Amino acid sequence: MIETINKVIRKIDDDPAREWTVREMAEIAGVSPNYFSNLFKRVVVVHGPDMQKIHLTPKAYVKWARMSAAATQLSDGAFVGYPDDTCDRLRRRGEEGLVGSVD
Repeated sequence: MIETINKVIRKIDDDPAREWTVREMAEIAGVSPNYFSNLFKRVVVVHGPDMQKIHLTPKAYVKWARMSAAATQLSDGAFVGYPDDTCDRLRRRGEEGLVGSVD
């Protein structure tokens, strides 16, 4: 089932701006929404600022993926028009605690 979760994660990562629903994610995984939510929360973990493990719900992962994509855009200079120190400050905020992994 981990490969199924990874398939959903790849889809989310490819399109984090999409308005994902648990039902859509469950359909991709081929399971019920309730089963998918429970499995996802058991399997998907990010590491917080103190390296504590934080288990994410599907919706929380979508938010995390959006923040991660924004941090990448900031580090690539995508936010043109802001002073450099503002971009650096926003980038640091976006990256704090966002070192993720799937256990």
